[in-house]
Amino acid sequence: MCNENGGVVDDITCYRVAEQSAFWCVNASNIAKDWAWVLDHAGSSSGVRNASDETGLLALQGPASAAILSGLNAPNAAALRRFRFERMEVAGCPAFVSRTGYTGADGFEIYLSSGDLPQVFEALLDEGAPLGLRPAGLGARDTLRLEAALPLYGHELDDDTSPLAAGLERFLDLELGASSARTQSPEIATRASRAGWSASCSKSGASRGPAARWHSKGKKSAGSPRLDPLQPSASRSVWRTFQPG
Repeated sequence: MCNENGGVVDDITCYRVAEQSAFWCVNASNIAKDWAWVLDHAGSSSGVRNASDETGLLALQGPASAAILSGLNAPNAAALRRFRFERMEVAGCPAFVSRTGYTGADGFEIYLSSGDLPQVFEALLDEGAPLGLRPAGLGARDTLRLEAALPLYGHELDDDTSPLAAGLERFLDLELGASSARTQSPEIATRASRAGWSASCSKSGASRGPAARWHSKGKKSAGSPRLDPLQPSASRSVWRTFQPG
């Protein structure tokens, strides 16, 4: 989702559930902003509904995830291809299951009625315990998505950073109809040509969000720095920044 200046409003997953129907999963911290964007762009002929309060999401990630779901009477999940989805029951609860995730590993995202979340959460833990399944939060997810080079709103993406500047041109079609990003494409392309990556290792420990200005050899960085979390492979945190070319 792009704003009128080509910056990123949010990074979302959009499921085409029917010929003229789609289900969007947005970042929870951006619900109000994303909903305003949808209302502004939907048009009078479109029907939209914000189901955030009644919907919950559990992400089951890792090499044993398909086996765990099969043990909860959801055998069809194992046959799903990457970024495919199906409605099925999980632990006796109606669910919308997609083979997606933000860890770089195989896994599933399970959308449920918010009232069914505790039951399915406990069932997943019970079924997965012998296979090493443990609960984990967003900070743990961040340690994996960075190593898999998966960008995230609030880190590599924000309202002032275009998808092109973040290296995501493969997801853009600037020739496809009218769009917020297309109206600013010359400016975006210029900004992308100036963008680059810089990184260095820092102290260990998991931290999320923007960091203080990065200094190298006593000089302040001209880029936009981020302190990303502890990386499992390197056992260190990583500083990253966009640098002008």
